[in-house]
Amino acid sequence: MMRITLKFLAMENGTIKPDGVILNPGINMKNWLKLIYIFVTLVLTMPLYAYEQEDDDHDKAKRLVETGEILSLQDILIKVREIHPGKILEVELENKDQRKIYEIELLRQDGTVLELKFDAKSGKHLSTKKED
Repeated sequence: MMRITLKFLAMENGTIKPDGVILNPGINMKNWLKLIYIFVTLVLTMPLYAYEQEDDDHDKAKRLVETGEILSLQDILIKVREIHPGKILEVELENKDQRKIYEIELLRQDGTVLELKFDAKSGKHLSTKKED
């Protein structure tokens, strides 16, 4: 349980002036500093961990292309543009039912957003869906 102590000073003119707040959670200053150090270290290293995860995904996709397990994104984007010209908004490589699927979000010139799905190994167009 944390205890908060308010300190006041009695002034010569009879008034009371606040002098500070003491937090006394039962932890000494050295332990507080250790906790703050651990917290700051965790907060600062979280973005690095997220960056490593993204890098791992890129490396995995690169290995899959090099081993011939999937087609390159460039090959898939050629197929996308043949079907629907537009601006690519997002690309994801997903695992669905033991298959690798490229999901491409595309913005057409008329403002319509489409999601196209392609089999990552064969390049076969699987579906086109209008996004809401």
